[in-house]
Amino acid sequence: MTRKRNVFLGEINITMHPHSAEKYAAMWESMVRLRKPVIYRGNWGVVLQSSIKELVDDRLVYAGVIAKFMVIDQTLDWYNVNTFEEASAGEIQNINVPDHLKPNLSTFRYIFLPSTHKLIFESKSGNKILNPNALAKVLTVLVSSPDIDAEYGRIDVNTIKDERALEKILRMPMLQKLRIKVDRPNDDDIGSFDEDFMRELDRQNVQRVEYDYTAERGESIKPDEQVLKIAELANRYGHVDAVGKDSNGAKLVESTKEHPKRVAYIMDPKIEDVGQVLKRSVTGR
Repeated sequence: MTRKRNVFLGEINITMHPHSAEKYAAMWESMVRLRKPVIYRGNWGVVLQSSIKELVDDRLVYAGVIAKFMVIDQTLDWYNVNTFEEASAGEIQNINVPDHLKPNLSTFRYIFLPSTHKLIFESKSGNKILNPNALAKVLTVLVSSPDIDAEYGRIDVNTIKDERALEKILRMPMLQKLRIKVDRPNDDDIGSFDEDFMRELDRQNVQRVEYDYTAERGESIKPDEQVLKIAELANRYGHVDAVGKDSNGAKLVESTKEHPKRVAYIMDPKIEDVGQVLKRSVTGR
């Protein structure tokens, strides 16, 4: 009997200025057309494998597949697990792995929404894992490609963070240092406070802001309402770092960057696949 299983979805914000849904759609198509594998952590590669236009509740989306694979460095030594020794030159001579073939393939489904410039993707399903921070780094490499940069200018890529990570920072018994980094948001998906924040960025021609707070000796930082709202904004467009102490005086170091948001959905493989789960995440049904 096929069992229901959890599928964890991650979310990434992609922002540029000036912007429009049409421009985000064109940017995504340009990124996929690059067909550029990006190597991360030394021996893993990721590529945007495919992208198809679809309508979900009358909203244009791009649905596709991200491929993750292992990259073998054939210049390094090989090991023989039968002899428990380094492989000999003769043994290595018999190895023939074409450079265009990559082992340990995993594929992950995604949906990109130009209207909200958000990428929703399969982050964990069964024994497959695509770390949101790793994918954000891959996308940062792609948007920094000369062709993309020349056409669209600076593009910021940020994982959407787990709200509980920020709450944990704000609950520190002794909050000694607080650093908030925020990339410029788009002005069509912000609230009333964020409108004031955007006007301030516009007035000063600022793309990114960083706030550093250090408590007086022996005291704990008490963030006011404005600081809290900026920290909440950083959950979508940046990150928050903190240093403090627990109730026993032990040092605490926390960063929301290490806690990207992952939402669990229950999937019944008998009636749906991951692509349909992604569409559920968009429609809320």
